[in-house]
Amino acid sequence: MLLFASTVWGALENNEGELIKKHLVVGLIDTAFDDISQNDAEAAFKIYVRTVGATYGYDVDIDVFYFADEEEFTSLQEKQKPDVVFFEIWNWIGLADDSYLEPLLVTFDEGKVGERYLLVSKKFEDNSDISLLKGSSVNVFSGPNSRLAGRWLDSLIYSKFNRGMDQFFSVVSENNDPIQVILPVFFGKKDLAVIPENKFDLMAELNPQMNKLSRLASSELFVPGVICMKKEGWESEHFHQVLIKGMQEMHLQPAGRQMMTLFKMSQLVPFKPEYLDTVRELKSALNRVNKS
Repeated sequence: MLLFASTVWGALENNEGELIKKHLVVGLIDTAFDDISQNDAEAAFKIYVRTVGATYGYDVDIDVFYFADEEEFTSLQEKQKPDVVFFEIWNWIGLADDSYLEPLLVTFDEGKVGERYLLVSKKFEDNSDISLLKGSSVNVFSGPNSRLAGRWLDSLIYSKFNRGMDQFFSVVSENNDPIQVILPVFFGKKDLAVIPENKFDLMAELNPQMNKLSRLASSELFVPGVICMKKEGWESEHFHQVLIKGMQEMHLQPAGRQMMTLFKMSQLVPFKPEYLDTVRELKSALNRVNKS
């Protein structure tokens, strides 16, 4: 149940008319900060949550901890007991025990849930046989909260040639700046690029010459990250629902939009289990390769 009836949203106060104090523990995966300041992102998040809390009668004190992967999160979980956790989707799927948390929200951008990745080139024509790309140089986008571009390319190469991209291509470079990923390909300094479709389309809108690049392959839609909350143990269910409502409406508030800009999100929408299907299939494919 994500939202109460509208009557629940009146501001609460204690008997002295003061805001009710609440403590919130938040876990953030390190990969959310590849090209942004942790301090800036943490400050933006705290400002937004405190603003939302105050609107509904709460004085929210927030502690934040960081983790590198699902193994480190598991080791910290019992000590930290987080209320809210931002996961890269790959790590969420890999979590051995998710009984403590439930996935609630995912990113929504350009009218869809998830990102599609493109393999583009100036050197090769549209839909060229992938075997012709052997020995080429490739730039791979590796942005905040996601390593899915490289994993998709790795799976694509393995599925056709039984070898990884590092063995198939002459040079594999990663960059978290989409401009630095695509421009070397546009100017002929690199042969290929893997880039999110929405970022490529935006650059092509600003510079139509980008449309001269060939599209050699495209991925399924992959959800890059998920926001989870603890399933139970909330001292106040009203406060719990205020947090969910605040997250869902983040794009409507100035402080929320500032945070979403830092995290490169546009909107959050309720999670559905089927959103994980394509990433699960990708992870399973790479697991089969690693076991062979």
